Amino acid sequence: MMEIYFDGKGTLVEWGLKLLDVKISLPDIKEKKIDIPGLDGELDLSASLTGDVQYHNRTVQYTFDTSGSPESWSALTGRIANFLHGMQRRVIHGFDPGYYYEGRLSVDSVKSSQYTSRLVITGDMHPYKYEVNDGSEDWEWDPFDLENGVIREYKDMLIIGSRVITVIGRRKRVIPSITCSAKMALFFNGITITLPAGTTKLYELQLGEGEHALTFVGNGTITISYRGGSL
Repeated sequence: MMEIYFDGKGTLVEWGLKLLDVKISLPDIKEKKIDIPGLDGELDLSASLTGDVQYHNRTVQYTFDTSGSPESWSALTGRIANFLHGMQRRVIHGFDPGYYYEGRLSVDSVKSSQYTSRLVITGDMHPYKYEVNDGSEDWEWDPFDLENGVIREYKDMLIIGSRVITVIGRRKRVIPSITCSAKMALFFNGITITLPAGTTKLYELQLGEGEHALTFVGNGTITISYRGGSL
């Protein structure tokens, strides 16, 4: 039976809900167009100088079968509403366990019904789904997608002299953070960044989709925190 996890609570195990349907919309584009008099069409400024497009939130909707009496349905929906309705939660789908969605949830009272044993939960979610593993944590096989997943093992990597580390970026442009045990230098795309001991948020690096080769020079260990985002 398929599970949906709300901040770690499984819908089947925790509440006995049978998942009937999931609807995941793509986020609408934040369009910006200018109508210039005397010219055909419109000037589309939706993309930034880097070619990135910004998005509005996306909507998800879950329909469950509660299979209970009217009395038990009322008590069950009350417990679920107390935990979810109006709350900001992380949501993981059992069929896509390597990612989580994040946003504000609500129990849809209009679409839910005790007479049909239906419970509908909707979510106003961030436009991207995010990788569960950001590379700085211990890597596990359990949530890994063998077809589309990326193994991110960036924790306590040893640097002796120099070392090239390749980070595979997802669709969302991400600013990584790097933790060094000692002062080091980082070379990337023709720029040099001095990294002090400790954790540094690298605003100079905005890693988008594709492979990014980072060259570290120094002696010690580094940990890269990069959480990919995908549509």
